[in-house]
Amino acid sequence: MTTTQALSAKLPTVGAALVEAALFSDSGWQASVINAGLQQGLLKFVLPGERHVYHVDRDLVDSWEDLAITVEDKFQIELDVVYDMFNDRVEAESWDHVSRTLPYAFGCFKVSGEPVLSDTLYTACFRFLPGVSIKFRLPRIAYLTLPELREIIIGFVGALRRLRGAPHLSADLLRCMDLDHEYPGGDLLQDTIWVIAKQGSPATGGKDQELQRTYIAITQEWRPCHRNRHTCPITMKQILFPGSTLIDEIEQTVTKGFEATEENSRFTITLVEMLTYVDGRWVQIPDTQWRLEDFKGPVPVLGVYRKEW
Repeated sequence: MTTTQALSAKLPTVGAALVEAALFSDSGWQASVINAGLQQGLLKFVLPGERHVYHVDRDLVDSWEDLAITVEDKFQIELDVVYDMFNDRVEAESWDHVSRTLPYAFGCFKVSGEPVLSDTLYTACFRFLPGVSIKFRLPRIAYLTLPELREIIIGFVGALRRLRGAPHLSADLLRCMDLDHEYPGGDLLQDTIWVIAKQGSPATGGKDQELQRTYIAITQEWRPCHRNRHTCPITMKQILFPGSTLIDEIEQTVTKGFEATEENSRFTITLVEMLTYVDGRWVQIPDTQWRLEDFKGPVPVLGVYRKEW
């Protein structure tokens, strides 16, 4: 028969075992919770210059390829660089590991890149230039403000001034341009965007009033080849052409422009494609003798280059 003294002597041992088991259980539970958090749940992202934090399902950014697709869809930018919570760059081959490692997985990643432009062309017409219009694409439409839209249009008009045969537009007139009226938020881009010159601004030449011409902005995008994708930049900009310009002429112009830039002297062009947006996807234009005005949607130029030295 076990005495009370003998039983008491065993209690500390039993108690210690219980405490040890409890500690083991707690640590195991914590580890399982952390592991579940690393493997599932949400990751936090922020864009440069913005305070808003986006929460994204981990399944949507599981690999670098998934991340690039999600960033383009959700943030409307072409993914270029990802920074961790310490503002250190995360390489593509490290993303899978870093996004599942403490403390990074519970921090906030910053993504940067070029804006993804709309797959629709928007039209600006001018009260002071009857018959003249500019068609162009816009970035991040959901976040676009009226002052930003005005600056975008003024930028295109500035480019228009430099084109041969374009209407005469003085620098003073450029500074006096404004949107015709206050558009309600949701209807900002539903109709033609009318531009006016504020009262007292200089007028254009009389013969310019008889012009009937449309100018269309094409998107020029240059990407490095796969071998140079981590060391060379992706560049994107819109260039203005008369709507009557042949696709072949546009291709030649952007190719010569790339090769003529001094900073591109160490690059060799490996591919140039002219695309258009048809039935929800980008397709290559089969006939370079078509004119820019023949297309309802945007016409981007996609160029690929490699670094020689």
